[in-house]
Amino acid sequence: MKKNVLIGAGVAIIVVVVSFYVILPYLFVGPATPLFYIYNYDQNASHQVFVKIFNPDNEPIFKEMYDLAPGESIDCPKPVYLKILWPKGEYRFEITLDNEIDKTYKTRIYPYLTVVIDLYHAQRAEDDPFSKEVYPVWVGTIVV
Repeated sequence: MKKNVLIGAGVAIIVVVVSFYVILPYLFVGPATPLFYIYNYDQNASHQVFVKIFNPDNEPIFKEMYDLAPGESIDCPKPVYLKILWPKGEYRFEITLDNEIDKTYKTRIYPYLTVVIDLYHAQRAEDDPFSKEVYPVWVGTIVV
């Protein structure tokens, strides 16, 4: 009898811990955001984008090529372990546009952080808020 009570208490603790880390954030914020988005703001041309992601130990965890039509966007869902864990260390994103332009971006990965990759999007310059410069590849993050 005492053994059953201990097993029941252990199961209850596990359920509470899982609820705290998985279910409660989902209820308050919603599902985890995608790993990354790619937006092709170029309305005149298609572009090929190669995305490679390396974990903090410099091991490749993702490699994929995307062909985006003018104005097209895609997103890539997070693997399950990145949806529920808060891994330590920075992940490195290597983006190659049309086999010519390379961009590297480092960030931590959280369930509610998404890397945004914009192609040919006009961004305001930091030193001149009235001008807009078009960057072939711009990378940043958004957090919910």
